[in-house]
This record gives sequence, structure tokens and C-alpha cells, in this order.
Amino acid sequence: MYSTLSRDGRFVAVGKGVWDWQEMRLVLELPPQDLARRLRSAFSPDGTWFVKSTSSDYTFHEVGTWREGRRLLRNVPSPTTFGRVVEGTPAALPSSRAEVAEFHRKH
Repeated sequence: MYSTLSRDGRFVAVGKGVWDWQEMRLVLELPPQDLARRLRSAFSPDGTWFVKSTSSDYTFHEVGTWREGRRLLRNVPSPTTFGRVVEGTPAALPSSRAEVAEFHRKH
């Protein structure tokens, strides 16, 4: 199991979801199927996005509202690719399988 701390230390992703340490409450529950698929997670460097990665996709959630932003399908699971995806933003990242393949080829 992985744990991830936001840069400001307010949020931590561990166990079944993302927790707000200031308010001591669960702010985003992660589905059990995500936990069963070797979930990894990270906060974007600017702290505006929480990204979860499973063996099949990357999902972006807007920090604060916790609304789902964009979901990207994975075609090649890779820890180095995960780091590069987290550095991007949902608007700048590919969404189709062809775009994902091109993204992986370039990175």
C-alpha cells in the first residue's frame, strides 16, 4: 500500500481514500476495485490535482472539490510514466488510445 502527502501537508492519501488532516475527515473515498488494482497516487506539484493510477488508467481529481477531472487509459504500465503524468495537467494530457500511445512514445 502506498501513501501520499500533499506538499502543504494538509491531505494524505492512504488506505481507503484521501484524508484531510486539518479537519480529520475522509474527503475522497477510493473504490475497492481501485485498491485491488495496485493503486498508486500523487498530488500535482502545484497542489491543484490528485492523481490516482491503477493498472488500467490515471484519474485526476481537483483538490478541494474532489470532482473527477479527466481519466486517461493506460496502455503500458510504467512507474516512470506515472511521474510524468502527474507533472502534467488534465487539459494538456492525451485522452484517446492513439494520443496515449503517442504520449508514451515521446516520453
